[in-house]
Amino acid sequence: MSSPDPNEVFQALKERMQTKRSLRSLEAIHEVCREHREAGAFDFKVATIVRFGAGRGVPSEQTIKNKTGEPYRALIKAWQESLPNRPKINRK
Repeated sequence: MSSPDPNEVFQALKERMQTKRSLRSLEAIHEVCREHREAGAFDFKVATIVRFGAGRGVPSEQTIKNKTGEPYRALIKAWQESLPNRPKINRK
């Protein structure tokens, strides 16, 4: 089973946004995740995305974790799941 394409998830979520503010927040998260992925990053924790999105329209960590932040979490999860499997590092 393949992971969902983050761009398709983004498009689907855009249609569900009820306010311009939430749409701008979703767009900001999408842009930060895209840049983060292009940089070769594998860490898509909410805290990481919030830190990189500070001052760029990404909502606070608490806002994303709240019940109403479900679309934001879904988008971040789609980006996380789109990553190739990381090679395991033998730490002996």
